[in-house]
Amino acid sequence: MALEVINQTDARQTGSFIFLHGATRNGKWQKEFFIDLLGERASFKHIKIIFPTSPKKKQWGTTDSEVNLWFSFGKRQKEQEPPGYDLSEIREAAKSIQSIISEEQKNGIPLNRIIIGGISQGGIVALNGVTGFYPDVAGCIAASAVFAHDETALEDVKKRSKNPPILATHGKKDPVIPLKMATQTYEILKEVGMDVEFHEFPDAEHELTKDELEVILKWVETRIPES
Repeated sequence: MALEVINQTDARQTGSFIFLHGATRNGKWQKEFFIDLLGERASFKHIKIIFPTSPKKKQWGTTDSEVNLWFSFGKRQKEQEPPGYDLSEIREAAKSIQSIISEEQKNGIPLNRIIIGGISQGGIVALNGVTGFYPDVAGCIAASAVFAHDETALEDVKKRSKNPPILATHGKKDPVIPLKMATQTYEILKEVGMDVEFHEFPDAEHELTKDELEVILKWVETRIPES
């Protein structure tokens, strides 16, 4: 898996933040977006930010050339529904992050100092990662995303004695994943015992804004303090 990084500014790294891009983007684009929005403030003193690139896939029902996707998706059947997806494919994408996590652990970074996040498709995969495979990480960030799940996933979360906290951010004007759909997602996660902090951004659409990114980076520093 190709990786782009924003290295910590100190000599010693003590935390990792893995951030997954949205559909049709890649790790290089996402890294440059962080830097364009925040400049030097996109770098942490002690935390390395890692931007993986998804595989290339074809979207369902199209004959277009392949694009970067964490999972394939089709058209929504009804306006209030999210685009169609294959849950098993989302879970496979979430499992693929394990190689990045393992490499960070080899470099001396414990699970409780690793955060997984993403926007749109990347946020959906991140949520499935922490609820399904990585309950011991420091947290999860989901921007412009929903929780793709079944009843088994919810039961698994309920059974755990510990689940990582979630920071969710969403634009009120999001035309791809409506705000109401997102709020329903996080109410479900709260009901099964997850700690969710939800932020709405009045003027944002299906995007990551400067204000949103500043909230995200501040939350990351809170969850992975300097040591």
